[in-house]
Order: sequence, then C-alpha cells, then structure tokens
Amino acid sequence: MSRSLRWKLLLPLLLGSALILAGLNFVWTPRYLEDQRAEYLEEVNQHLDSVIEGLIPLMLANQLDIITENLGELQKKNPDWHEIRLSDAGGRQIYPPMVGAPPATAAHPAMQVMDKDIAYLGVPAGHLRVQIDLSRWLAKRHVQHGQLSLMLAGCVALLGLTWSVMVEGIVLRPLLRLSRAAKALAQRRVDVALPPAGRDEVGDLVTSFAAMREELQAYHEELLGEIGEREKVEQALREHRQHLEEQVVERTAELVAAKETAESASRAKSVFLATMSHEIRTPMNAIVGLTHLLQRHVQEPRQLQQLATIADSAQNLLGILNDILDFSKIEAGKIELESTDFELESIFENTAALIGARAAEKGVEVVCQVDPAIPRVLRGDALRVAQILLNFANNAVKFTEHGSIALRARLQSQSGELLGLRLEVQDSGVGVPAELRPRLFQAFEQASSGTTRRYGGSGLGLAIVKRLAVLMGGEVGVDSTPGEGSTFWCVIHLQPGDGKGIVRLVHFAGERVLVVDDLPDAREMLQVLLESLGLQVDTAASGPEALELIAAADSAGVPYRVILLDWRMPGMDGYEVAARIRSLPLGAPLLILMITAYGAELPPDEASAVHFDGVLAKPVQRLQLTEALARVLTPNAGGQESVKTSAGAGFDAAKAGARILLVEDNVVNQQVARDLLQEVGLQVDVADNGALAVERMASGAHFDLILMDIQMPVMDGLEATRRIRQLETGRSLPILAMTANAFTEDREQCLAAGMNGHVPKPVEPDRLYRILSEWLPLAALAPSEPPPGVAMPAGEKADEADFGKLEARYQAKPAFVAKLLGTVQQELPGDAARLRQCAEARDFVALAKAAHGLKGMAGSILLDPLVKQAREAELAARDGQPQAVELALVLAGRLEHLAAEIGVYLTQRNAESAPLEG
Repeated sequence: MSRSLRWKLLLPLLLGSALILAGLNFVWTPRYLEDQRAEYLEEVNQHLDSVIEGLIPLMLANQLDIITENLGELQKKNPDWHEIRLSDAGGRQIYPPMVGAPPATAAHPAMQVMDKDIAYLGVPAGHLRVQIDLSRWLAKRHVQHGQLSLMLAGCVALLGLTWSVMVEGIVLRPLLRLSRAAKALAQRRVDVALPPAGRDEVGDLVTSFAAMREELQAYHEELLGEIGEREKVEQALREHRQHLEEQVVERTAELVAAKETAESASRAKSVFLATMSHEIRTPMNAIVGLTHLLQRHVQEPRQLQQLATIADSAQNLLGILNDILDFSKIEAGKIELESTDFELESIFENTAALIGARAAEKGVEVVCQVDPAIPRVLRGDALRVAQILLNFANNAVKFTEHGSIALRARLQSQSGELLGLRLEVQDSGVGVPAELRPRLFQAFEQASSGTTRRYGGSGLGLAIVKRLAVLMGGEVGVDSTPGEGSTFWCVIHLQPGDGKGIVRLVHFAGERVLVVDDLPDAREMLQVLLESLGLQVDTAASGPEALELIAAADSAGVPYRVILLDWRMPGMDGYEVAARIRSLPLGAPLLILMITAYGAELPPDEASAVHFDGVLAKPVQRLQLTEALARVLTPNAGGQESVKTSAGAGFDAAKAGARILLVEDNVVNQQVARDLLQEVGLQVDVADNGALAVERMASGAHFDLILMDIQMPVMDGLEATRRIRQLETGRSLPILAMTANAFTEDREQCLAAGMNGHVPKPVEPDRLYRILSEWLPLAALAPSEPPPGVAMPAGEKADEADFGKLEARYQAKPAFVAKLLGTVQQELPGDAARLRQCAEARDFVALAKAAHGLKGMAGSILLDPLVKQAREAELAARDGQPQAVELALVLAGRLEHLAAEIGVYLTQRNAESAPLEG
C-alpha cells in the first residue's frame, strides 16, 4: 500500500515536470529557434547587402571574371550557402557562368531562398538569388536544446527523490498503521491501536477513523435498511427493462414503416423521372425533327448556322436528360450489364469518328492505339464500354484547343478468362487543378463551376462512368498537369469472345509501306495498325526524311508500294512532298494516300496539281484503312467504289412507296413524323389514338408498318398492339414503338406487348430511317416473289440480285461481301437443323428464338423475303400456333437452298476474279 501511495503522490510532481519539459520543447523551443533563425537570416541579409554594394560597380564595369571569383570565394567561406545565382537586369545569367543551368530547387524544408534585387540610382541592375541550407545550424540548436532538456530531467529526478523521503516519514508511515486498523475493522475487530493524532490532515483522518469505528454498529443497522431499499430499486429496474423492450418493438415497427415510405418515395421518383422524360422528349421531338427538315431546304448560310446551333443545343439537352436517367437507374440498382461479343477496336474507331469533326474544327488530331495483346473479340456490354470511352473523349474535345487527343487501350492484367483492360483518353488541353480532381467523379461536380463557366455540362457524365466501371469490377481516375493536359483512365474487366459471326478483315502480307507524319502518336498508331495487317512499315517525321527513305529503298531494290502522307506538316506539307515524290525517277510505281484531319475532300486546285490514289480522314479507322489498301493494292478493286448521298441518309430508297400507319395523339409530333416519312417517299396515314388504329386494321386496311406511340388517350399503344396482334392482318405486321419513355423496362413492356422494336423520342431522322429500312418490306421485289406454296427453283436469280444489292450497300467491296456470305454459308446448315429439331419437339419458345436470330442474319445480307419468312415463323411460334411447325420446316428448307445458292455465287465470283489475280 505504501509503495502504491508513494507513486500516487509522486505522480503529480512527475506529470508537472513532464508538462514543463513539453512546454519547453513544443512552445518555447520553436519560438526560440524561429527567433534565432530570423536573427541569422537578418545577418545574412545584411551581409548580402554589403555584397551587393561591392557587386554594383563590378556589374556596371562588366567585370565578369572578378564577379565570378568573388562569388566563388563567398560561397567557399559560407559552406551553408547551397547556391548563389546572379543575373543582370535582362535576366541573363552571370553566375554561375554556365549558361542555361537549371536553378537548384529546395531539397528539404531546411533550405531557405533569399532573393535580392540589385539597383543603382533607382535603376534595376540585376537580381541575386541565394539558397541557404540551415540543416547544420538547426542541428546545432537541437543539440543545445537536448542538453538543456537533460539538465532539467536531472533536476526533476533529484526533486522527486527528496520529495519521496519527506513523504515516507510524514505521510506514509501513519497511513500504514491506519490501514492495518482498517483491515481489522473489516473483520469486526476494534482493538487495533491507532497512530497518534497530530495537528495535520493525517491526524484529522485518525480522529475521524476512530469516530467511525465507534459508530460502526449504528451504521450496520442502517445498511440493513439500505438493502431493503436496493431490492425495491431492482424491482423498478426490471419493470423499466420490460418497458424498454416494448419501446424497441414500437421503434422496429416505425423503422419498417419508414422503409416502406422510402421505397414508395423511390418508386415515385422513378415515375416522376419517366414522366418528366416523356414530357421533355415530346417537345424536343418537334425541335429535332423540324430542324432536320429545315436544314434540308434552307440555303442561306446564316440560317443554316442557326439551325445547326438549334440541333446541337437539342442534342446537348438530350444528353443531359439521358445522363440524369442513367444516373437514376444506377442509383436504383436497375441497370444491368449485357454480355455479348464485340470488337474493342471498332468501339475506338467509332468514338474517334464521332469526335473527329469537332476536333478537326479546332485543328486537334485524334489517334487510337489498341494494345495488340488484347483479344480482337471481347465479351461484355459494348454499349456501356462505348459510353465510358465517348464520355472521356467528349470531355477531351471540349477542353482541348490545340495539339492532339489519344484514345488508348492496353491489357493490364489477366486472371484466367478475366481480362483487366485500361482505357485511356489523353489530351493536351487545359488540365485539371489538383484540388478539383478528388471531386471530379462525384455527381454534379465539374472542373469549371459557377454560372459563368465556359464549358457547360451536367456534371453527371464522369459520375456515371465511375458507377459503370465499378459494375464492371474496375475503377476510374485522372492524371493531369494544369496547362499541359489530362489523362482520364478507366480499368474494367471483360472476357474474351469467340467471335462467331464477326467478319474478319483483309490481311496483307509482305508489302512495304512508309508512314509520313510529324505527330509521334499518329505515326505509332498507324505503324501498329499496318503491322497487324501483315505489312512492313517504316516511318518518317518530315517530308525531307521521307524523300530520302523512298530514294534509298528504290535504289536497294526493295521499293515502297504505298506512302501514307500527312497533309499538314511543318516545313514541307503533304502536297509539296507528294509533288516531289511524283518527280522522282523511281523504278517501280508508287501509290500515295493522303491523310488529313480536315475532312476527306481535298481542295480542287491542290488535288488536280498532284495525283493522289486516295484520301483518308483522321482519325484513321482500321476498316477505312483496310478498304483503302485493298482498293489500291488489288488490281480489280480500283474504280468500283461509289458514294451514295441522299436527303434520307440511311434509308433504303428501294423501300420508298411503302405505306405507314402513324399512331400519335400529339399534333406537333404528327406533323414532324409525317414530314420525315414523306421526305423519303413513304405514304403516311395518321390515327389519333390506339382505338382508331385497331379500327383501321380491323376494317381491312393494308399497311406495311405501324409506328405506335405509347401514352395516348382512349387507348394506349400497348393495348392497341395487343389487339392488333389478335387480328389476322396484324400477326406478322411490323409494329415499332415511337415513344419518349426511355427506361429499359419501358422498352421491355413494348416488346412484351408484341412490338418489334423501339424508336426513342426525340426522333433522330437518320436512326429512324435505318430502323425503317430494316423492318419495311422491299417494295421493288414484291412482284417477283413466287406465289404462296410454289417452291423457288434452284436456278432462280432473285437472290443473286440481292447479292448485287449487298455489294452496292457495302460500296462494292467484294472481299468483304465474300467473307460475309462465307460466314453465313457456314452457319446455315446448323440453323436449318436447329429449326427442324425445334419443330419436331414442338418447342415454340426455342423456335421463336431461332427464327428471331435468322431474321437478323437475313437482314444483314439484305434478303427481305427471308426476313419476312423468318418473322412469320417467329410470330407464329410466339403465339403457340400449330402452323409454326410447318413454317419452320419450310424455313429450314429455304436455308439449305440458300446455302447452295451462296456456294454457286461465291464460285462464280472467284472464277471472275481469277484471271485478274493471275
């Protein structure tokens, strides 16, 4: 007891001493060191003033040798002076004499920089900069401080020892005897002698203890009474605990009710967003559609510019609306990732093409680099991967005014079948300040905030990218240097795909190609792309270098076949280089492809002066490059390419004249849709609601396709579609939903009601035309179709006409068409066998799925009769009709016949091209 009490009495002394030492270390010592540092720096400053007084006449007299000698001696005398740098009034460095030497930087916090301006009679004469290393000075002061701390610690220890001896005699011994008496009292013994009662606090304690001992019996009786009171308190506690349990049950019920309220609020938010999406998209449909129509007929440049501004603004508003819907679906956990095969390189090329025009307007080049280690075909959600990349790329174009934008993909990791891909978009734009980077991927955060910000945007794009990356098992980030550019990156995880049904590109072998471009990223991208096609590639960074390489290769007997030549290069541009190449006395013909970031058309005066074998627009895409090389390197490919432009880009003119039933209650939307459809030669009838559409169909009216709105009075589009499907004339009729509802579940409801597709509002004309071209029957071929029940003979030429149409669609690329038809021919026997198996088993679900896949295959090779036949089989199987079995067997026989027709066609094509290849 005495030892414990002794330490308790000593503890306040020790703590007080420790606090004093801590105060010295953390309060007085820093202030003392700072004061000493200030005094030291003031002395250095005064010293520098005297040095400057001596330097002024030397600088005026241009005595550089003396200045160098004096400053060198000064630095030797002051070893702590890390660096001395002297420059004249014009900024020219005088000392150290090495011109252009980079300034020394502070290696640690002890480095102090002192800048002194030198002036003579008020006129600036130069600048003196000195970096002083205070490390040794600080170390010396810390040693002094440590010695002082040891002295204080020794004093504290001595004081504690003295205090311990005093406490032992005055306090601890009496307390020890009192402790023994207390232990005896605990055993109900009152005969133990107490220590003498002095006149201090210990004596008062002894007197009080004696009185307490005398009253122990009385206290004992009181304690018995207290025990009774405690039993009452315990009973009250048991009752209170029971009450708490009842409160927990009530609180749980309240939480359940709050959870139901929150879920109801979430559902209300989804309904609100869907409603607002519909209400916003409906007027935007008129804006987009009417603007598109006006752009076709307006000729005045100012009005065209204003219409283009309206169209861009509408697309921006639609992008913001889509971002809000995407973000809402992600938050609600309603977004699901698809898993389909796709080509990552195609996504990169499409993204580069989408931003290429805006980048070209700014003079910014776009390049794509895909790691060859990444499998050509991947499996995952291609739409979401494209959304991530396009978001990064759009931001890069928005914040980049000059230089280049690089889209890159590389294989970062591989674990079994799971590939970790890093997607990057690097720009040379304004960059992102460090303080803003942590907030960039948060919702509604932007690099430039405020109502007067320059670049606009909703602040949701990067937040959506982050959520999508997390769904793909990855992460996002940004590396940036303000004023130099940024690199936005994303790591996602995908699987390799099997690549079935994806046509492979042409592979060249052995040909030599020279790439001429002043941009290193562009040269590297083209080199990797060309080498992947089997070509031998050299690069040149300028016109003169290219001319030397061409002449050397020709002299060595290994000439280049193709030159890929950039247009805009410093010193010697592409036109001048091409002209000089044409004037060289080469032993072998040379093909020149011009590459430009300023559109695919060359100025007429320049193009006529120099012969180019082709023009490629930057960013160069793999398919674009392969087709151009095939055209110039294949003897029978030249002069066959045709470019088709029309007012209805994307619409198949052969399907003009078809009759459309437009079911729409909004007068403005009726006008927009009617004008868009009539613009491409379609006949349009209008019904104001679903009930009128059902009445039209029930009366026997003939239509080739129905465009059906969803939200309408009297009868909505879903119910109208269900009733039309019950009619004999409406079973196989294509019905497309044309609605402003943008959620996935809305599209699923449309398909569940029996619709074939979905055209979102606001209607994008080109997209509408493409969808109509897919679903409308080919009116021009209708008279030549055989009567029902009559089999097509083997010598029928209708399919050959369709193959010719297929070549025209793909701009006379026979190699591509041949590969596409070859792939289809390989799949047809298996598809026919699968149809027969489903028909024999009467598995209508599998039969509908197989017919649906065949419908897409037939559409890809432009066989509209086969599309119609597959659609009829699909609808019959979906409705469980018995004739679905017969339709499936007929369709299977047609597939086998088609496989033979493709074989005959390919054989004829090979025979026609054989002499040219020889």
